[in-house]
Amino acid sequence: MIPHKAGYSWDAYKTMTDMGLRKNKTVSDFLREVQTAADMQAYYEKKNQYEANLESVGTDFERSQLRKEFTDWATIFKAGRPLVQEELAQGGQKAIQRMNAYNDLTAMLSKREAYKASPDTAKALKKMVDLYESFKSSKKELEQFSGSSFLSQMNKDETIIKMRELSQYNENTVSAYNVLFGGLLGD
Repeated sequence: MIPHKAGYSWDAYKTMTDMGLRKNKTVSDFLREVQTAADMQAYYEKKNQYEANLESVGTDFERSQLRKEFTDWATIFKAGRPLVQEELAQGGQKAIQRMNAYNDLTAMLSKREAYKASPDTAKALKKMVDLYESFKSSKKELEQFSGSSFLSQMNKDETIIKMRELSQYNENTVSAYNVLFGGLLGD
């Protein structure tokens, strides 16, 4: 998990170790995650805003202006954050790693041992997993109907809001959102 501005928490560290979430990483992997997690969220927020603006404009000239503005911003943003470009280039590999981490989390939460070390944290993580599963199910149902992109987007937005609220339980759930669920939801 990733350290936060609030500082180091021995309880969070101990809970993660007891639950099997904490594993030794190389220093470079750890630094990459720490340095890029917030930057990737900022990048995708701006990209989502750009895509929403593209849908709302009517002329090709306006779209071209928006595209130029976003491209210029992204170039400057990535220049100051070289690890962001590397992370974006590893998109497929990261998606596989994220799904593996999600599968590991669901497997861990299906065992009683996960609830012994920190039952409240495990319950909060389980609620996050259940919400994500509900999102996937709803998304699959909505994709069967043509013209349901608006409903799908509303479902995604509502899920992100609920997931962010659930993630505020403690440092572990915030990290789970930032590292795992945010990426799975495209936030």
